[in-house]
Amino acid sequence: MANDKYKTLAKDVYLDLKRFKKAGFEDSGLILFSIIKNIQGSDIDKVFEEYKKIITKENLIIEVLSATKLDDNQVSKLESNVTKKITNAGLIFHYSIDAKVKGGIVIRNNDDLIDMSMATDIANLKINS
Repeated sequence: MANDKYKTLAKDVYLDLKRFKKAGFEDSGLILFSIIKNIQGSDIDKVFEEYKKIITKENLIIEVLSATKLDDNQVSKLESNVTKKITNAGLIFHYSIDAKVKGGIVIRNNDDLIDMSMATDIANLKINS
């Protein structure tokens, strides 16, 4: 579906810019590079419309970290549960694998964080021991 393609491209631009900002870069050249890298050969107007929906929080990017790739059943259950809880915006899911999680998952939307990872459980055990 073409609309999903534009949402995905807009999500990629948003996440690139978020990484640049976290690394301390405010350079407009990096921003332009991200846009060009992600939108080559696409309809930039449609991608920009989807990007504006992310910026205005009409669409939310839900970042999911796990130690291993989630199977289709896990993805379906996770997306269904999150969609039931967040009903005031469209959701765009982004999945990443990070061995530091050790097990479980971490779900993030901007500053909101749900950490159900084994890494955090282990860290909490060390602190409380």
